[in-house]
Amino acid sequence: MKKVSLSIKIALFSIAAMVVCASVGIVTTVLVNNNTSKSIIDNRLGLSVSESSQDINDAFIRVETVTDEVKMLAENRITTTNDLNNHAETIQDPLNTLRDVFHLGAGKTDFVCGYWIYLNPEYTGQTSSDEHGDGFYWIKNESNTFVNHPMVNVLKYSEENVENVGWWYECKKANSAIWMDPYYNANVNRNMISYTIPFFSSDSKFLGAIGVDLDFKNIVEIIESHHEFKTGHQFLLNKEHLLLSHPEYSNLDENGHYHSEGKYLTDIIDANNAHLHPGVTYSYKYKGTPRLASFVMLNNDWVFGLSATKSEMNESINASIAIPIIVYSAVTIMLSIILIVVVRYLLSPVKELNEAITRVTYGDLDVHVMSKHNDEIGQLTNSFEEMILNLRSERSAMNALAFQDGLTGVKNKAAQEEKVAELNAKIKNGTARFAVVMCDVDDLKLINDNQGHVRGDQAIRGACLALCHCFSHSAVYRIGGDEFVAILESKDYDNRNALFAKIQKENLTDESGQYHFSVGMAVFKQGIDANYQSVYNRADENMYEMKNKTKGKK
Repeated sequence: MKKVSLSIKIALFSIAAMVVCASVGIVTTVLVNNNTSKSIIDNRLGLSVSESSQDINDAFIRVETVTDEVKMLAENRITTTNDLNNHAETIQDPLNTLRDVFHLGAGKTDFVCGYWIYLNPEYTGQTSSDEHGDGFYWIKNESNTFVNHPMVNVLKYSEENVENVGWWYECKKANSAIWMDPYYNANVNRNMISYTIPFFSSDSKFLGAIGVDLDFKNIVEIIESHHEFKTGHQFLLNKEHLLLSHPEYSNLDENGHYHSEGKYLTDIIDANNAHLHPGVTYSYKYKGTPRLASFVMLNNDWVFGLSATKSEMNESINASIAIPIIVYSAVTIMLSIILIVVVRYLLSPVKELNEAITRVTYGDLDVHVMSKHNDEIGQLTNSFEEMILNLRSERSAMNALAFQDGLTGVKNKAAQEEKVAELNAKIKNGTARFAVVMCDVDDLKLINDNQGHVRGDQAIRGACLALCHCFSHSAVYRIGGDEFVAILESKDYDNRNALFAKIQKENLTDESGQYHFSVGMAVFKQGIDANYQSVYNRADENMYEMKNKTKGKK
């Protein structure tokens, strides 16, 4: 029998082993990419639904903020039931003040179509024969201008008449702030949602209700205007998960009036789980087509959802799975040919290279292979090293994009959330030392409406640049359309008062004119602030106080 040399035996064994490794590597690559693909899809859906809901959620937050502020002012200015008796003239000045606060806050908030205060007829002397109720109601007309509208007399209607007086009786019954589900308001012939809150006398008597109305038609138009996915469905659920809006389901009657006979989302889709939770990606079927959906909880406990077909979500992922398999197979074949020719000489570097490839297959890109030979295997090693460098660069770029704001280049809200987790940990162990500066561009909507969104973007970037120059040793985050947060630490924290005084005086000017922004600062207080959010809230309140003062001077 003809002898087979050890080199050939080693080469044949190595080739066989390489084939096995290649098979394992390909299978592993497919499995790893499948898991990675699910993570990418989850993140993409999660980020998309969060971004799509931002405008609506910001409006809800602003409405709650200004309404709560008006409630506090009302309870400071109207303290007893005697203030309401017999339509006392003394009530007019407080009402005018509250109306002005509403106009500056709610009047400039997206989707808001009305704001009002209704005084309790039990104390005003009002009767069912009176034509109108007591208080005020300002509503946006077709010219997009707020005008005074007569108050309805709630005593003329029963408690069941939601179309005319549901806002009054629901607030009175709840005895606390509530968000009403969409309804048709017959007084102004408009589909709306309302945020209402009661206010009380110093001895806890119910003096009346305060509220803000949002045009539900405008909210639905915003929801349906986002088209990131060709097969995308965006929908809105209330806190009981009843459908409020869906592109293929309508809550409107034949007159275009919104009615409350809603359906659960699971009534129109084939889902395995009837309770859909924010932050989880769900798989279900709609009209026989597999779809994926993600949800986010809004500030008023409603749920905003986004879905797309599985096939659309997987299109870009399938290509990314094929490329590493092709590359891995090509490298394996090349190494097999080289092993046959110079197996003894290349045995050691091939082993090292194979180990590196295996590590990369399992997702470890922190590998480095030195080229010891100026030949084919050396070239292969160099090519492999370049491939790793490219993969590292792509990974770094993807990580940077995930935490970078596209318009301004500063860190985004996701990056801020990581920083907040770090600060909360420091607060718990007693090592926190920081301040929060809030910034909001004044009258951005007017700039966008009158000068265009390009000009608005310039204003946003200008405000960002001013913050970055002023707080050059601190991280700046864009957390909303025109809102920024600077978290001051180290040197900027030590010089916070001087820097804050400087940024307060900052006016921004370019070739299109001058624009302004409002800022507010709050400093973390050990033993008082339990978490970052409390510092943030104070900074936000201080910013809005500055904004209101600035607008009052105009």
